[in-house]
Amino acid sequence: MAVDPAALHGDHQAMFAALPADSTTISNPNLQRRLGWDSDRYFRARDGLVDMGLVVRGRGRGGVVRRLLPETVS
Repeated sequence: MAVDPAALHGDHQAMFAALPADSTTISNPNLQRRLGWDSDRYFRARDGLVDMGLVVRGRGRGGVVRRLLPETVS
């Protein structure tokens, strides 16, 4: 069950806002640089969003992530 993105706060909110809204992928290294976070903080927030069902991981150089579009969030 996915969480309502409007209910996010802190690092989860910041990361979700930094992801492309059109659900295109972004590499983990690029998003981490964009946010200016160390690896521990980045992966803790990313894994939390994945666990909430708002973000999916994918394959790519360094790994990629993308938002789930609202109609695909269950």
